[in-house]
Amino acid sequence: MKNWKKILVVSGAVSCAFALPAFASTNLETGSSLAGISVALNNYYAGTTEPEKKLAESYSEIQASASSGSKGTRAADSGSGGAGQETKAAEAPKETTAAKPKSSAYDSVAVSKVNGSVNIRREANTTSDVTGKIYNDCAATILGAVDGEGGKWYKIQSGSVTGYIKAEYFVTGQEAESKLAQTGTTYGTIVDTPSLRLRETPDLTGKTLTLLSEGAHYVVTGKEGNFYKVAVDSDLEGYVFEDYMKTSVEFKEAVSVEEEKAQAAEEAKRKEEAEKALKALEEAKEKEEAKKTTAASTKAQETTTKASESKKEETKNPQRVRLAPSP
Repeated sequence: MKNWKKILVVSGAVSCAFALPAFASTNLETGSSLAGISVALNNYYAGTTEPEKKLAESYSEIQASASSGSKGTRAADSGSGGAGQETKAAEAPKETTAAKPKSSAYDSVAVSKVNGSVNIRREANTTSDVTGKIYNDCAATILGAVDGEGGKWYKIQSGSVTGYIKAEYFVTGQEAESKLAQTGTTYGTIVDTPSLRLRETPDLTGKTLTLLSEGAHYVVTGKEGNFYKVAVDSDLEGYVFEDYMKTSVEFKEAVSVEEEKAQAAEEAKRKEEAEKALKALEEAKEKEEAKKTTAASTKAQETTTKASESKKEETKNPQRVRLAPSP
């Protein structure tokens, strides 16, 4: 019994020793003595309260599936063998599950490969109504495939748009995986702390460049160790501790007819406002130039008037010349 007590005491001490660095690292970033605990609890209770976009989740699940699949294979290879029949029974399902999950996952996700844009139709033909447009490198979920006008069409959902588009305008499988990795934009949001240090280097001793507020949203440009590299603005980049940033991947998506009209109206409004601002600036410049011209003209006129008055004064009061007396 005494030996067991000693083992329990030693185990507890070792656990505390290993836990201290984790607390220390988070405390250095936020200054809170309970930061590590709050992050752990938040990650446990709020992990699914704000789900990411369906497409981003699918991509993440694909990566996780590939990773877990490789681990499962290694575990199966290391297991001890029994009778010959048992070995065959274990190997049979392994062959059937090796390709299906990854293949089916990629088959349901596609990336557009077009020049400019392509219409999304209500039906699988070019005479049906247009429900939206998809541009190059947009992500979509394939809901099904049909034989339509001129060949194979996909029924897709991208953003708020659902409709049909020719399959030739999409890539799937490994090519889609590669495209998603290239075209997806990772965003990070500051969570679980009122402020977070943006460091010059990816370590706890790096110089603090500034403090970022909770809820702030930034583009994640990379990751080194336990730190995300984020772009705060065009001329400020740095590193933040990963425990206090929630990341999500977003992709370009199709736009509906209504959204396109709204975007066109917004663009027209911005253009009109810009033209008005430019016109106002030109008018202000013209007024300023006119003011300068008037001031210069007035000054010249005043100079001329003064010269004329001075000349008149000299004419009215000519200087008397004294003659020397005769000898």
